[in-house]
Amino acid sequence: MSGLDNQATREVANTASKFGLRGAAQALQIELSNTGIGFTLINPGNVATPEVLNDIASSTFSPQVPIPLSDLISVIDCCLKLSRASCMSEINLTQLNPGWLKL
Repeated sequence: MSGLDNQATREVANTASKFGLRGAAQALQIELSNTGIGFTLINPGNVATPEVLNDIASSTFSPQVPIPLSDLISVIDCCLKLSRASCMSEINLTQLNPGWLKL
C-alpha cells in the first residue's frame, strides 16, 4: 500500500520504489493497450508472511491482523480467471485490523 498516493511510510526507499513500479506498470498499460496484454497492479497491506508475523510479535509493527496469504492468492487467481476481454487494472487489498479478529 505504501506505493499509493498519501500512503507513504517512513521507509523512504521502499515507498519510492513501489511508487515507481506503479508508474511503470501504468505506462505499460497505456503503451500496450492495443495488444491484448493486460496488467494488474495488486497493492496489498501487510500479508501474513513469516517476516511480517515476526515484526508484529517483536513490536516492530503496531498490533494488527495481517492479510492471510490465502486472500492474496485468491485475488491473483481471480485475475487469472478473467477472460481476455477484461482486466482489473489495480486492486488495493487493505487490512481491516479489528482487534478481535484472530488469524
